[in-house]
Amino acid sequence: TNFINNSAGDSGGALNFLRTRYTLDIVAQNKDVLFQDNTAGKMGGAIQSDTSTAGYDSTYINITSENDNKVKFINNSVVNTNNSETATINNAYGGAIANNIRYGSTAAHYINIIADFTGNSATSENGDANGGAIYNTGNIDNIDGTFTGNTTNSSGTTGYANGGAIYHITGTIGNIGGTFEDNVATSSNLSSMGGALFNQGTINEINADFIHNGAVADYVAVGGAISNNNGTIGRIIGDFTNNYLTTNQHSSGGAIRNRGTIDYINGTYSGNRVISYANGDYTTAGGAIHNLAGSTINTIDADFTGNYVRSEERRV
Repeated sequence: TNFINNSAGDSGGALNFLRTRYTLDIVAQNKDVLFQDNTAGKMGGAIQSDTSTAGYDSTYINITSENDNKVKFINNSVVNTNNSETATINNAYGGAIANNIRYGSTAAHYINIIADFTGNSATSENGDANGGAIYNTGNIDNIDGTFTGNTTNSSGTTGYANGGAIYHITGTIGNIGGTFEDNVATSSNLSSMGGALFNQGTINEINADFIHNGAVADYVAVGGAISNNNGTIGRIIGDFTNNYLTTNQHSSGGAIRNRGTIDYINGTYSGNRVISYANGDYTTAGGAIHNLAGSTINTIDADFTGNYVRSEERRV
């Protein structure tokens, strides 16, 4: 079964599970399963999910790939063009998947998301854009796959762009594995955090490689690969290569910016960079890792080569 070119004005371009109790298995067993070119106006370009009653963890979803076949999310999108005075109406969540708390419900519980995500996007013209591939406010046991070219884009005067691939705001993710490459969070006027991953919840372990992910913003850009923003991460294991930040003002953490707690970091960090085109007294820090005052990283066991911070005038 494939899900191609479906659309919804609000949520879940292909599948929308709203306030129901269910168990869902999506398995690529004998061939690939495609979610491609699906769109929604607010959240979950391909899939939107929550659970029926607050306090009950009664919805379980399992997305997995077997026998060399893959579940693939390709070019799904959320594009929110609202221009309401109510800011949250203008936001865009989860270009491919949105697992969200809505209308007094709780989020669903994902057992696995084992899939590849390519070219998915969340775009807001006058609000926040969060999670180019996945937006999550619940519990996910395991995420594994390749995340390539996913984006969040905010072009309005009040909008932030966070988590080019994954935005995790509450609940617990057990493990994140795979490869993250060329994912980007871009805010035209304000701030962007986490070119690949934004975390404000709990993640037990990240065991993945991060290559050329970036956060780009006019005002503040932090965490070219990962922004841990008042969240908790147990272990980060992997190689971080050529991740970047570009901004006109403040920027920090070419690979990782920590404003929370990280227990252990291991891997190699090479060619990560922070570039600010600021004219004035702005903070530019941490070519590879920036740990904010009051935040905690217990152990770093890693190699660092050729990471840098630079302020320069923008060339026309």
